[in-house]
This record gives sequence, C-alpha cells and structure tokens, in this order.
Amino acid sequence: MIKSIRCSDVGTNCKWRAVAKTEGELMVMIENHAKAHGYFELPDELLLKVKAAIRDETIDCQDIIN
Repeated sequence: MIKSIRCSDVGTNCKWRAVAKTEGELMVMIENHAKAHGYFELPDELLLKVKAAIRDETIDCQDIIN
C-alpha cells in the first residue's frame, strides 16, 4: 500500500499530487511543495488538514506494466 495526497485535498486550487511508500516520505514531499505556496513551516491547523487528507492506495500491477 502506498500513501498519496493532492494539494487540492486541503483546499487549494493546485493540481500537484504526490505518492510515496511511507507517510514520512510523503511528508517530506509535502513540506517541499508547501514552499511553492509560501509556507516554510506548516502551521498546526494546516498540518492537521494535510494528515487527514493522506490516503492509502493500492497499486495494480497492470498499471505498472502498461
């Protein structure tokens, strides 16, 4: 199972999406992307929204092959 998030899941009009093996890896990606929105640290309220928006996904092997 992998972790994913879309920036729009936390109320932005942004099409950015990230996928990672772990929540920790995903959080690094999110923190780096947040800088594009002017956040050099995630405020607690936004961090709660982000963590709530993280989804578990499964990968279908056919998606990888095709």
